[in-house]
Amino acid sequence: MPVIYYWAYNYSTLLYGLIFFSLVFAFLPGSILNRIQLSDDRRFYERWGVKLIRKLVQNGTYANTAINKNDPQYKVIKNRSQAQHYLNTIAMYERYHLACFIFFSITFIHALYKQQFVAASLVLGANIIYNICPLLLQQYNKLKVTRLLSLTKP
Repeated sequence: MPVIYYWAYNYSTLLYGLIFFSLVFAFLPGSILNRIQLSDDRRFYERWGVKLIRKLVQNGTYANTAINKNDPQYKVIKNRSQAQHYLNTIAMYERYHLACFIFFSITFIHALYKQQFVAASLVLGANIIYNICPLLLQQYNKLKVTRLLSLTKP
């Protein structure tokens, strides 16, 4: 991972402050997390390639198809309780990737400041793959499940 290599070779006490600062984002309340939703329009996320991302991620379409060939209903939300549980899971992943996004972004800026342009490029690429794509996917999924819940009143 480029971020680990970067800090292994550029260690400073600043690292501890950055870790703490990033961890603050992992504990954001849900109300703040909902305010940083990029869009309320699913097409916004689809234009950014969320459907492709959904196919490729670890719990995505391709992985689930390979693992559960005999169970086509795997991971289908069947009731409000499952939907709420899934929203909680989404929030957990969103917080994690947001904290990592902040840490990677500051690392990228630090690498630019140190004029380590190759390292900065690698960190930026890792940030896109490891954090931005999952954040887009989680926000898209949250939007879809929230809309589903609003359509099915208790």
